[in-house]
Amino acid sequence: DQNRRAQVLAARGGGDLEERLALYERQVGKLEELIPAAEEVAGLLDDISARARQTGVEVSRIIPEPPEAGAFYTKTSYEMVAVGEYHDVARFLTEIASLSRVITPVELEIELYDQAGYFPEYESPIQAGFRIETYVLPEATPGPTPAAAPAGD
Repeated sequence: DQNRRAQVLAARGGGDLEERLALYERQVGKLEELIPAAEEVAGLLDDISARARQTGVEVSRIIPEPPEAGAFYTKTSYEMVAVGEYHDVARFLTEIASLSRVITPVELEIELYDQAGYFPEYESPIQAGFRIETYVLPEATPGPTPAAAPAGD
């Protein structure tokens, strides 16, 4: 009886299963478009700098951290500090998270900027320390090299 019910359920889910699999393949394809095959550090820094200028925020520090290899992607992180007005910093973080690749600001710490005279254009500046995490497809590793043939006599 249980086998018959399982066969009926399998027959019902057969067409749906293929449709769901196609949907998942499309979703994974879209996700991988957001994850570059190379680090693209220069482009990433240009994008972040442009967003900082656009939102009126000063980026005072970007420190790369060692990459972390994962099963499917390599995670790269950067420690950052940005100075600006509260709402401008919030817009800046939103802009970073909205770039054309997967970037996640994490570990956000906000405090009043104690050297307000350094940026006279800001009325009440804050300093936001955070990390951004982004992902890169791992480099393809070459297959094993064939063993050298033994030398003949």
